[in-house]
Amino acid sequence: MKDMLICIDKAKTYRKRGKGYHKNYKDIIITFDIETTALENDNAIMYIWQLAYESKDGVKAITGRTWEEFEEVVYDINNTLGPHERVIIWVHNLQYEFSFLKGILKFDDVFAIRTRRVLYAVCGGIEFRCTYLLTNMSLDRFLQQMDVEHKKLTLDYNKKRYPWTDLTPNEYAYCINDVIGLAEAMRRRLELDNDNVATVPYTSTGYIRRDAKRAYAKISYGYRREILPDYGPYRLLRLAFRGGNCHANRWITGHIIEDVKSYDRASSYPDVMLTCEYPASQFYHLGPVTLKEFNRLYNIPKAIIMEVRLTELDLKDIFYPIPYLARFKCREVGKILLDNGRIIKADTLVTVINDIDYKILSQQYNFKMEILDLYYARYGKISGNITDLIIRDYQNKTSFKGKDPYYYARSKERVNAYYGMFAQDPVRDNLLYIGGEEVFRPEGLGPIELLERYNKKGFLPYQVGCWVTSWARYRLEQGIRIVHDNGGMVCYVDTDSVKYKDHNAAIEKGFEEFNKKAAFCSREAGLVGIDDNGKEYPAGIYEYEGSYRRFKTLGAKKYVYEDDSGLHITIAGVNKKTGAAELGKIENFKNGFTFREAGGLESVYNDGVDFEMEIDGHLVRIRDNVCLKQSTYTIGQTKDYMQLLTALSNEIYFNDLL
Repeated sequence: MKDMLICIDKAKTYRKRGKGYHKNYKDIIITFDIETTALENDNAIMYIWQLAYESKDGVKAITGRTWEEFEEVVYDINNTLGPHERVIIWVHNLQYEFSFLKGILKFDDVFAIRTRRVLYAVCGGIEFRCTYLLTNMSLDRFLQQMDVEHKKLTLDYNKKRYPWTDLTPNEYAYCINDVIGLAEAMRRRLELDNDNVATVPYTSTGYIRRDAKRAYAKISYGYRREILPDYGPYRLLRLAFRGGNCHANRWITGHIIEDVKSYDRASSYPDVMLTCEYPASQFYHLGPVTLKEFNRLYNIPKAIIMEVRLTELDLKDIFYPIPYLARFKCREVGKILLDNGRIIKADTLVTVINDIDYKILSQQYNFKMEILDLYYARYGKISGNITDLIIRDYQNKTSFKGKDPYYYARSKERVNAYYGMFAQDPVRDNLLYIGGEEVFRPEGLGPIELLERYNKKGFLPYQVGCWVTSWARYRLEQGIRIVHDNGGMVCYVDTDSVKYKDHNAAIEKGFEEFNKKAAFCSREAGLVGIDDNGKEYPAGIYEYEGSYRRFKTLGAKKYVYEDDSGLHITIAGVNKKTGAAELGKIENFKNGFTFREAGGLESVYNDGVDFEMEIDGHLVRIRDNVCLKQSTYTIGQTKDYMQLLTALSNEIYFNDLL
């Protein structure tokens, strides 16, 4: 303990400036972790805490078995720090540890990006900071990526341990390795990224955000302000925003399909960011317009966002596998027929779409349209200052592959993060830390005030994120069409992949023709990686991922398949590896099957608690905590979806639904 305080005191500092303040961060890596035991009453207690720190003799660790011991450590560290000095204590998944710490320590400043998702928490001069949000990966994966000496070990989590339990050497080594390994990994991360404790970002997207901010600084201030939407278009953008298109073909759901092929579109989001156009001016408001005026704008073309009423809507082809229109994006809905949340037919509905969505809807559905409100903007490319960054990281990803695992992983991470940076909602209310049972409370500002606040300092136009997913869905729709229009049977799609049966020469030719155009556009945009052998890797092409001997789906995010290596599952909320072993065989994949080992963990948060209970003759004080307990997952489908699937096998019943 004394050695750690000396190391903190002698550590050099890096100054971090902010508006009206500065802080001097001590250049020492300190990490913290706890191990806990779940109690029968859905509370949990800490049975050991461990803290690692850098010293002249390498990374050392200290441990304790009670919160009182840790409170003394916090007190001594704060007494060692001078005015304006801070030391960061890194915690992997601070959300978990904070659930205990808030009942032990008094925090001066807490910032959470969402309820419970704590980014940092300040107690005096100590700043607890989350390394999970910085790295966006598990501790095991982070230590592996950094190739540190102290890797993560294994522990029997089902064994009950308490503060008075004697730990075995292996159990103690597990605890110590977590914090020593994290300290080693964080120091290596700072060195590889040319960062220090004052410059390292708070989150994984912070790395590209600071690069993007520098890039946008080269664009005129007036233009940057102009393209940030005000509340009118922003409201429609939020209503229209959708993620990737993920859906199962209702005609084969629940059936085992043999010999299924899978094609994945390479780097779909980065590709459309560089090869497609986006709203590149302020939005102009027209309000309700006639179809004639809409068609004039649509054919120019202009970037359009509009609220519409659709009536007499139905699929042109009742066998079309992936209906596009999502029920959760509609309101004022009349009589309707749904396919697991997608609309097959509707008397009337109101929704918000952009011109790319309209293009897909026009291909799939018959409908009448009334335009209730419309905004439009000029189309143009994303600023070259940003696209140059995407090209750099995409090319780095190719050149580092197979040679430098760290820089390959970081380049891949960065390429995939640019979209997320644009898609982040600018209207986010701050969460105020209250403590006690309430924990967090929204600041309470309205959406107009929040958007105005963002537009004063923001620089990323939110509409780009909305259009990226629309363009990606359109490119996926082209892949669906290649299969469906050439006699194949689309089984399942998800964002950038198409899984289908009945491969033939026409489908193969369709993908080849698509890929020629996609590769040409990628080369024109500069989004092509080249390896050491001179082989090109253009973005946006459909690549053959492999084939499955047998495939079965029960809906979106629920499918299993068999290939040469065995059984594989993709079920939201179920561990892939242990879930496949527990399922056993593809025939077991059906409604009612319950995953007990692979169902994950359920978090029970206990806030504002303070009581005593007796355990094995010991009186234990229980304060704020989170209890992790084994959860189960039972496969199921909605009543409407099951009704539809039943009707599909009965022509008379299905015709009644239609």
